Amino acid sequence: MAPILREPSLDDAVEMRAVQNSAFNDSALNIRCFPHSDPKTEASQIEWIKDKIKLKELTVACDEEGQILGWSRWVRRPLQDPRPPRPVFTPDMYPESGDPEFAVKFFQTNVEKTENIAGSENFMFLSMLVVRKDAQRKGVGSALIKPGVQAADEEGWICYVNGTDGGKGLYEKFGFRTVETSSFADGIVTNHMKREAKGTANSHQ
Repeated sequence: MAPILREPSLDDAVEMRAVQNSAFNDSALNIRCFPHSDPKTEASQIEWIKDKIKLKELTVACDEEGQILGWSRWVRRPLQDPRPPRPVFTPDMYPESGDPEFAVKFFQTNVEKTENIAGSENFMFLSMLVVRKDAQRKGVGSALIKPGVQAADEEGWICYVNGTDGGKGLYEKFGFRTVETSSFADGIVTNHMKREAKGTANSHQ
């Protein structure tokens, strides 16, 4: 049965963080920059999730019993004049027990690539796609991607994602294509992927 999509409440934040931990448990980036044993990492990630819930930027996918299988963050990025300043990351924003300097390099690179590739157009930004480990490859990721690409198609906007190698194939099924690739230490790779605007919202149904 297809996952059930809904808006999360603040009460979902702890479970959503647990799903995130499951999804990225063996991620080289998380191991290096967001140690699971660091209580500050857990607290800061829960607060980040709560902030985005308040902004209504998150969607959760649940099973019939209501258990959260995954969640996504799609953000509308309309073209603005003047363009808003790019975020600047600093080491104090990341856990001291990890590698703050590396985290800054990784996330700043992604911000710069996002702006350079998609910033001159209206675009839908897939900022986060999180699927619990035992729910992966079962249609959860696709269910969370569809609303964003359909919304983009309705408005004639492009879509953009900074994808991992593991997620690349899924994004390609929805028409994303790699424009550039950034490589970091520990084999960490970001595929900067763009999906061109479509004329219909039914392209991937």
